[in-house]
Amino acid sequence: MDVEQQKIERSPMLDRSIQDVSITSEEHLLYNVDLNQQWKFTPGTFFSKFYPLLIHMLILCIYTALIFSINERPIKLRFKSELNEAESHIRYEERIFNVLSVARPQKGRIPSPFEGRPTPENNERWKNLTDLMLYGATKEEAAQLSTPTVQAYDDNTVYPVIISVYHHLHDRLRRQAWGDTNPNDESEKFRLMHTDHCVENLRQALLCHGDTTPVPLFYTTFDENGVPENYDAAWEVPHTCRNEQKLQSWAEKGHEIFKTGRLPHFIPVAGDD
Repeated sequence: MDVEQQKIERSPMLDRSIQDVSITSEEHLLYNVDLNQQWKFTPGTFFSKFYPLLIHMLILCIYTALIFSINERPIKLRFKSELNEAESHIRYEERIFNVLSVARPQKGRIPSPFEGRPTPENNERWKNLTDLMLYGATKEEAAQLSTPTVQAYDDNTVYPVIISVYHHLHDRLRRQAWGDTNPNDESEKFRLMHTDHCVENLRQALLCHGDTTPVPLFYTTFDENGVPENYDAAWEVPHTCRNEQKLQSWAEKGHEIFKTGRLPHFIPVAGDD
């Protein structure tokens, strides 16, 4: 080995590099790091570090799902007993009842156009509603019925049915309450039977739909000692209702066939005494 090579081998820079390698080797032994291998993902190590975070996230997801399931109030648009075609016309809304209070005058209250003593005007409004009870169902709609209906005698594409809500609105009780006790010249026997039918039908309809909206009460008068004597109800509270305009537009389409005069109108047959 010549003198130049000996100088290079024993140069201070070379000695320093050897020392650096020696230090790196000691670090390798101290930290147990394999310098010749790339870092690898170890599942056990990962989950042990993030396990608490994952548990908290899982609990948060479950809690959120429970909150939404409790607050959600799904409302079924159409029931099995109703026609499928009505579903697209059913919308729910909150509506405040405009009801006359019998215990106190209501200043500024606008009466409903259906209220009051029978007049040609409000009689026509009631008739426009109750006429909608007769609906011309299609063959497909008739096939949905749990009990078969008749086929129109002069049109085999029409199957007449009665839409219950408009039958419930039958204004017989209203007219009798105002003294029109025999609007259709019915026999006394049939008049009583028809009235009883309307009352019982309305009772069952109200219980069927079961509106459970709570109506608050308030005291109206007190005696000289401040003890309440009478009370009334705050009837003007929101109820959850089906939108009547949308239902009416659907019923009007089904009733159009009966405006042509080709089909008989629904008229109860009066019995004899």
